[in-house]
Amino acid sequence: MAARTGYSSTPSQNRANSISAFYRFGSIILSLILIVLLTVVSGESPLAVAAALWNGAFGTFDQIGRVVATLSILLLCCSGLVFTFSAGLYNLGIEGQITAGAIATWAIRTFANLQ
Repeated sequence: MAARTGYSSTPSQNRANSISAFYRFGSIILSLILIVLLTVVSGESPLAVAAALWNGAFGTFDQIGRVVATLSILLLCCSGLVFTFSAGLYNLGIEGQITAGAIATWAIRTFANLQ
């Protein structure tokens, strides 16, 4: 009995995988084309816009820290969603949970020093 590796080599599944990869990369390329078109229509250089985005996110160590701080919150939320979806459940209120957590954090930090 041969060991199962989890990889399929049937032609129909290979075709489905290649179509899936085409849709993934095609959607990224299409979105980049649309962004370039919008920047050209608005009268700006796409390279200048890309440079401004890069410098705005990674220009200084403070900006890098802000990107990492925002990214960590979003990654925690995404990991919760992956757990929920892998259990077969749906969680459609993640934005509200982030907002409620931010309000609760503000309230605790603001009113914790009251005696």
